Amino acid sequence: MVRPAQYVTPARPVSAKIIMLVNAITLLLSIVLLAEGIWLRERRQDDCSSHLQWFVISIAIIMFVVSLVGFTGARQQTVGLLWLYIALLTLIVVLLIVFTVFAFYLKHHGFSTYLGMPANLIHGNFHCTIDFLNTFKKDWATVATTSLVVLIVLLFLYAIACSAFMHAINRRAFRSGFV
Repeated sequence: MVRPAQYVTPARPVSAKIIMLVNAITLLLSIVLLAEGIWLRERRQDDCSSHLQWFVISIAIIMFVVSLVGFTGARQQTVGLLWLYIALLTLIVVLLIVFTVFAFYLKHHGFSTYLGMPANLIHGNFHCTIDFLNTFKKDWATVATTSLVVLIVLLFLYAIACSAFMHAINRRAFRSGFV
């Protein structure tokens, strides 16, 4: 039985399928970052490391939300959501670059070198010792490596998503607006 034309869903353009796939992968990467942040949180439950742990968790949550925006925009084929997605993804890439550089710095030089403080660090309402910071340096080796891998994959996927998005815009494959 043939359905009436009003009920036939038009085929999604290849660019929309690519963006959906890229966002599915990015969603998985955000889960990896979230797991890394939770791992750090479980491993170190003190004031000295809580700010950095929440930074990793925050990036992961933002990345998760942005992936959902991109996936929805591609699925609904709306330009507004995809522009929002590209803008937010650009921000995430920049933040992840800064974070990865910071994590590698901590891996190689330690937290106390970064702060330029002597053996006992006092900042705000918490107190950190050099022993803690040296142990923390080992954890940041894992964080730095994981962040670098996620960044490399994310940059590759970002390039694919931008290319597919621009192709869709040039072919006018998507509807304008946010709905």
